[in-house]
Amino acid sequence: MNVTATTRGDRYTKEAAGQLENNHNEHDPERTHSNKTIQPDETHMNEHKVITGTLDQTLNDVWSGEINKYNDNLKLQLEAGKLSTYNYKNRLRDIDSYTGGTKQPVMGFIGTLGNVETTRTIMDRLNIQYEMREYTNEFGDKASEPHVLPEDQKRWSKFCNDSFDKYVNWINDNTRFVVSQYWAHLDEGGAPHVHFEGVCAGHTKGGKLSQNSNNAVRETLEDHNIKPTKDNRENFSKFRKLTDNALVDSFNQVAKEQGYDLHLDLIRTGRPGGQSMADYKKTQAQKSAVGKAKQKNDARSELLAKQEADLADRKKKFQNEKKVVDNTAKSLIDLANRKHGAEPVDNVEDAASLIDDWVKYNHDYLVDMGKEHQRLEQKLQQQRQTYNQRKAQLSKREAFVTSRESELKTIQQQLDALTKQRKELLKDVTAAQKQFEQENQRYQQVRRNREREEQAVTNLTNQKDALTKVVNSLQHDLTTLVKRVTTKIKDYFVSELNKVDTVDRRNHLKAFYQGKAQNDRYYTDEAKNVSAEQLISHELKLQNKNDSGGKNDDGSDLER
Repeated sequence: MNVTATTRGDRYTKEAAGQLENNHNEHDPERTHSNKTIQPDETHMNEHKVITGTLDQTLNDVWSGEINKYNDNLKLQLEAGKLSTYNYKNRLRDIDSYTGGTKQPVMGFIGTLGNVETTRTIMDRLNIQYEMREYTNEFGDKASEPHVLPEDQKRWSKFCNDSFDKYVNWINDNTRFVVSQYWAHLDEGGAPHVHFEGVCAGHTKGGKLSQNSNNAVRETLEDHNIKPTKDNRENFSKFRKLTDNALVDSFNQVAKEQGYDLHLDLIRTGRPGGQSMADYKKTQAQKSAVGKAKQKNDARSELLAKQEADLADRKKKFQNEKKVVDNTAKSLIDLANRKHGAEPVDNVEDAASLIDDWVKYNHDYLVDMGKEHQRLEQKLQQQRQTYNQRKAQLSKREAFVTSRESELKTIQQQLDALTKQRKELLKDVTAAQKQFEQENQRYQQVRRNREREEQAVTNLTNQKDALTKVVNSLQHDLTTLVKRVTTKIKDYFVSELNKVDTVDRRNHLKAFYQGKAQNDRYYTDEAKNVSAEQLISHELKLQNKNDSGGKNDDGSDLER
């Protein structure tokens, strides 16, 4: 069986996707929905299932690595002195600031299989019992859909939800969109469909993770060996063909698992793909308006045909009349023939009646056209007001953007000046650091020289102390030696004098003590002036004292 399949996608901000979850995807019976085609007694067949987590969790899983890399790079700039602490704190990002605001990291997808007719055929092949139920669609038109009977609702719900689950998981595993969760809707007018959120996980051509859905679509095509082009619409059309086939295959596989063979084959309707839901609804509304206008035109054409048939009958009557009419009647007949544009009539009454009918018809038509014109004029006025409001808002936004651009330009100039000042300061710091290193090297050299000099002084001091000790020791030894030599010489002269006579002895003593008086530092000036005769006489006395036990000739003690 040939069947259509459609995967539509719209870009959403994080906030808009959250609003869509609450306002449309969740069919809460306690809330009033703008979609009037929802059948509350079928809502229990819907399914909401989480694939990778909530939208916030999925965004965090996909983008946390990129955010951490961004923040780590800021930290390196801060540590290198390229970024101030104030700017570092202001530029730090979390999942809300990195993917929030006007960024559109989420694609809201809708996957729909077939239409009401193909849904009835699938139900017939699965032996699902249903009845047709009329409802008013969102365009205000009467429509009907198959309503599954209670005894088969569970089986129909399982079949559709299992098929959508297989399809959504295929999207998650085989495309560059990470699906967070999905909502399968079986309670709306039309064919069953599924809503699901896909977080963009494509990459730029440089390899950087991207929030742009066009990159995710392009990489998906490359993963499936499908050559992308520079036209994003054409790429999305190829992406839809890939995913639409996956949707059809999912229904075929689940049917086979449940013991049925649907033989569903995808066909394309030739309509351009990639429309947003808003554009799609707008197109459908225009089609509905065109259909209603066509119905009115058909009704008017049918009325005109009846009038023409009635006029043909009257013409036959006019032709049977042979009365002559005056100039006014002829003029009236001519006028009727001119206005009606058909074959001429030949009597005044029929011509007057025809003209009256024509005038009445045109009057009603003009009244209707006037009302239609008035309605269109009011609609146009509303659109003009909306346009003027949006134009005023846009002007405010443009003024705001201009002011912000001016502020950004001023900030950029200040930043450039600060950057230039920073470079100059870095040069000064580098020069000062170089000078400091040179001064430090000189200081270290002086310190080493001083240490060497101090060590040399210490060594010289030690040497001096050692030499002083040696000199003192030598002086002591010399003094001792002199005393010993003097004593020896004295003893020698005494022994020699003892061998010669007294006169010679006295001469020797005189010579000895004269020399001694001149050289002995312990002798006073008075001792130096003592005559040799006095010294010899005194020495003889000492000698005699030694011989007599230290007594003079008169028996008194001998003085020296």
